[in-house]
Amino acid sequence: MQPSLSSKDSESEERKRLEQRQNRFAKESTTEINKSTKSVNKPNDILIGTCEKLEKNYLRLTSAPNPPTIRPLAILEQAFPFVLNKYQLNNDWSYISSQLKSIRQDLIVQSIRNDFALLVYEENARLALEMGDRDQFVQCQTQVETLYDSGCNRTHLMEFLSYRLLYSLLLGDCQRVSRTLIDIHAEKISSRKSNEIDIVLDFCSSLRRKNYTQLFILYKSLPRRARCVVDFFIDIYRKQMIQIFIWGFTPTLPIDIVTNRLAYNSNEIYKFELELNSTEKERIFHCSSPVELHKQRAKLTVSIEKPIVTPPVFQLQTEQVNSTTIRIHVIPNGYIGVNRIHCHWDDKENYAQVVDLIIGGFLIPNLMNL
Repeated sequence: MQPSLSSKDSESEERKRLEQRQNRFAKESTTEINKSTKSVNKPNDILIGTCEKLEKNYLRLTSAPNPPTIRPLAILEQAFPFVLNKYQLNNDWSYISSQLKSIRQDLIVQSIRNDFALLVYEENARLALEMGDRDQFVQCQTQVETLYDSGCNRTHLMEFLSYRLLYSLLLGDCQRVSRTLIDIHAEKISSRKSNEIDIVLDFCSSLRRKNYTQLFILYKSLPRRARCVVDFFIDIYRKQMIQIFIWGFTPTLPIDIVTNRLAYNSNEIYKFELELNSTEKERIFHCSSPVELHKQRAKLTVSIEKPIVTPPVFQLQTEQVNSTTIRIHVIPNGYIGVNRIHCHWDDKENYAQVVDLIIGGFLIPNLMNL
């Protein structure tokens, strides 16, 4: 049975209405997208701050930046030397860190990437190095590299290339090391200033050849802030050298060898500190009651399991952590070595542990098992 003409007409009209409706929605959505794109890309929408405060603590942005809370370039150029001068007077790292992060934030939200921005990142990187703030140094070093590539003033390029080379090599980033060496070679040809960078290159060569004796000699000759870069990693290589010393000088070795060969400053090592415990990983001896704590503390003595040719002299220090906990420090004077030390609280209790050597703030556990 053939469909009637009226039904065909109604179907065609319905199809036309559907197509018109789809076209209308497509046009409306396209118009909205174009409007939103135009509004985002308008040059007039570039943020320019209106805040006039020279000091402003850093706060993480949780919403779109608001011009009254952002300082324009002219104010930032005044704020930067102001906060640096104040830092020279109070020497407060938390203050200058917050202020510089706030200045960097204002630069970023206003898309300011010029020589002044480079100056801020360079100085922030230097201060972070001096204070041992690795995270801030890495953030600023990355921005410095980007700003150099964008054509900003390259007066201090060689300085920051040396930092990049040292950090990349010590981190084990071989590809970055290769690229940095190419940049250094090109800069040396153009600037002909190579005294400090040559020392850095010699240091890196000793590190790659694992010539640690030469490494620590060159470490003392590095520029001050280049040494700060190395200080992020130096304890790794000191540990390796101490392990070699232990094998070569067993059972003990003079402290002078450690301080001289591993480039310690005289004021860097006040004591070799050893914390002994019974079974706790935290090296804390636990008592069952405050009375027992007092009793144990009064009777604490230390002895060495194996007598050695030149035995170290031990001093004991106890620190009361809380009402039932003592932390025990055993300080050997004059020599360090690997031995088993016993802690005696009375005739019935005897706790022993292999010496854990602590030098300059880092720990080498269980050297007898090396």
